[in-house]
Amino acid sequence: MGNRLIAGALVCAVAVMCGACGGGNPAAPSGGSGSGSGGGTNTGLGRGTITAQIDGVTFTGVATAATSQSGIFATAASNSSNTIALGFGALAVASTTSVNATSPTNANMVVYSGSTAQSWAASTSGGSGTLTITSINATGATGTFAFTMVPVPGTGATGTRSVTNGTFSVTF
Repeated sequence: MGNRLIAGALVCAVAVMCGACGGGNPAAPSGGSGSGSGGGTNTGLGRGTITAQIDGVTFTGVATAATSQSGIFATAASNSSNTIALGFGALAVASTTSVNATSPTNANMVVYSGSTAQSWAASTSGGSGTLTITSINATGATGTFAFTMVPVPGTGATGTRSVTNGTFSVTF
């Protein structure tokens, strides 16, 4: 199940990156360094932590992916029981942004139960929330987040999910 969760977290990160960049190529590096650009990509384990309350239950995840490339920041984490992957992204600048119909800020959560996976999202097509990037540079990012996530059609997910009191500290 560990490889499946890592793959799911990477899918979250890629989905977040693609949604944030409007369908461009998230793998194309910008070539620069410093705040908000060219920080690189890391998909190895142990790239920092993401914590939150998901429907009032504590989530503590190890960052399985983190990137700051082409002006886009994205990260994803999985919990120790390999049942939840949570990822989100936005423009790679220190600021607070909101999820709405025109914003590149978005989030995705995959919950594994046995052989099934259900997904929820906060994106241009539904859900809401905010992401604050407190600091970002060539080596990592920190910040806070909160999302109300809606079911992703076709995944069997139902009801909304509340993600509150989120914090992240990741390295690229």
